[in-house]
Amino acid sequence: MITKSASSPEVHELILSKREFERKEKKNEDVYKGTILNRQPCDSLHVSKDESFLRDIIAEETEKESFTAVVITGVKKDHIDYLKKKFNKLATELAHVYHYYIHGVDGNNKRQASKRPSDFLKIDILLSLWEKSSKIVPDIHLRDVDNDLQTLYIETAVETFEFRAFVRGQQDSEGGTVEGVIRYHPFLYDTETYPKDPNAAAASVNDDDDDCENGPVAQNRARGTKDIFECYWNGRLIPYTTVSEFQVSTNKLHFMDLELKLKDKETIFTPILNPQQQKHSKRGHIQRDFMLWLKNCHVKHDKEVKFRGYKETISRPELNKKMQHPWATFSSIEWDGKTYKAGQLVKSQNTSPIYHGTIVGFLLFGTYGEDVFATGGQEPEALYGISKILPITKIDRNATNETIQAVIEKDLDKLPEKLAVEWPKGNSLSLNATYPSGTVFGPLKVEILNRKGDQLSRIQTKGPGTPIKMSLKLVHHDHLTNLGKHTLTLTTQVKDFNLQKPPSWALTFTVKEGEAVSFTLDGVRPTVRVGVPFHIPLQMKDRFGHPAAPPLRLQPELRCSDLDLSYMSVDSSKNTFSIKGVKAIGKVRSDQQSEGYELSVKLPGLQNDEQTMRISLLPGDPHSLHVKSEAAQLEVENGNPAIFDVEIHDQAGNITANPKQLRGSRGPPRTAAAQELAG
Repeated sequence: MITKSASSPEVHELILSKREFERKEKKNEDVYKGTILNRQPCDSLHVSKDESFLRDIIAEETEKESFTAVVITGVKKDHIDYLKKKFNKLATELAHVYHYYIHGVDGNNKRQASKRPSDFLKIDILLSLWEKSSKIVPDIHLRDVDNDLQTLYIETAVETFEFRAFVRGQQDSEGGTVEGVIRYHPFLYDTETYPKDPNAAAASVNDDDDDCENGPVAQNRARGTKDIFECYWNGRLIPYTTVSEFQVSTNKLHFMDLELKLKDKETIFTPILNPQQQKHSKRGHIQRDFMLWLKNCHVKHDKEVKFRGYKETISRPELNKKMQHPWATFSSIEWDGKTYKAGQLVKSQNTSPIYHGTIVGFLLFGTYGEDVFATGGQEPEALYGISKILPITKIDRNATNETIQAVIEKDLDKLPEKLAVEWPKGNSLSLNATYPSGTVFGPLKVEILNRKGDQLSRIQTKGPGTPIKMSLKLVHHDHLTNLGKHTLTLTTQVKDFNLQKPPSWALTFTVKEGEAVSFTLDGVRPTVRVGVPFHIPLQMKDRFGHPAAPPLRLQPELRCSDLDLSYMSVDSSKNTFSIKGVKAIGKVRSDQQSEGYELSVKLPGLQNDEQTMRISLLPGDPHSLHVKSEAAQLEVENGNPAIFDVEIHDQAGNITANPKQLRGSRGPPRTAAAQELAG
């Protein structure tokens, strides 16, 4: 710190070092005790090479009668980045801190023609930033800053309540006087005019108020939890200075016990009715005067919305439990000389995105049965088939029906209207046509068109736009694996857009069985008799296993080792090809119970043309008698019994039997010789 007063011929320097503070603290030395260097102006012999930047400051000392320079070194990098990148924000914050030292006790009040004289010094503070780069940052006079919070308080207030309070001291203390100003920021319809801190974190324009998830209580809490008063006095910014009459906070922005002292019966209040003519001030009861002033401000400056056309009371389950019920619905509102009705086109403001839609109705929290003036309310707004609830303050009152309708028409041109489907490589499908299973179709070329016929790939909004996707679904009216009717559907899908009727394209067609390429041997008896006709039914299949009609002119081939196979005819019925009158001729094997015969059926012309199965062979119907005799000629004496060993054979010579067969005979057949003897 380098300083020189006008009455002193010498310059005084004081160095405050964090490192030195820590060293003294460890040695239990007085931390705040230091040495002040006295020197002549422009004397920089004591400056080291590392602090050569001080030489320029010291060289300017002869040009000034008095001065104070504070040089801070060792600034942290994040603080340096803040100074560089948020230079304007720093100026706004400093303009708030030094506000009344710069503008006087009345502050930056441009509406006030003349200002009161005060003990506050009107000083000029110039904020400059030098960088090593060639970038030049303009200097900022804090007096010219007009967006600091104190200036916003003054500009947005419609009236002020000023007072002076004398607090008696304790014991030998003389007491102290404090002057206060309370500003009134009116409530206009559904909005608090209390200014927001420009340096606070900026809330999104599409914040929770848009959906009113927290109800009307959450909207614009104005001052919130901030203290009513901020305190200022001459010397407040000097380190370790306080006010003996009032206890102040550590940052010296607020009085700690002001509220208690103002409630003290011994405190004397004096309302200042006209700050420019303080002689009109009178001693009075502060609470009574304040309440009269406050009531007058309410009546004079606050404005409300009239809700008209009560319809019903509803619940809103999407809100928290305390705010779900009751919500009164109204058909219209009167707001600042304008009437808004259900069905009217409106445009939103301060939302992301900007909405254009039709009013469905108005909601007001509470129990009402008739028209009412109120300060809350939300408006459900229809947009592209969805309903969105917005605070009525989001309605753009400057928008006209013509401009809204023009924007809506323009937005409709951005929306998908229809689909154009082409088959660039053939293989097309026709509506309600029938195709065999396995038919190849496509590829498809699908274009999304707007109502003008222009091709769309995304809905253009602010930024890169919203992409449009295509959804393809194949819907079967019964089971997808079976034959029958199918519908091929193409539907547009737009993310974050709830279109009532998104463009779609549907094609209904029927799938039937394809050409028979194989067959199965279902229904064939595993046991057959020699020479006894039987049928072989063949179930025809296409390549996907669906039942199929038999091809024309099929000539089956039957094969079986050791058996002679033949058939009489073939027949087709629906999906069955039958081989009728099949006969098997051959010897019955004694071991056929374990092995049997392998029957092969082949239908030349099919892709899978042959199937086999095992059959068992049993003797057939009686066909002939076989008399077993060892001699070639047998002689029988007349009158004597003769024994014959006779076998019944089937067509293949296999011994067979039948319960109804004749087991005996009355006598042998007569020969010619026997007949003569009988004669």
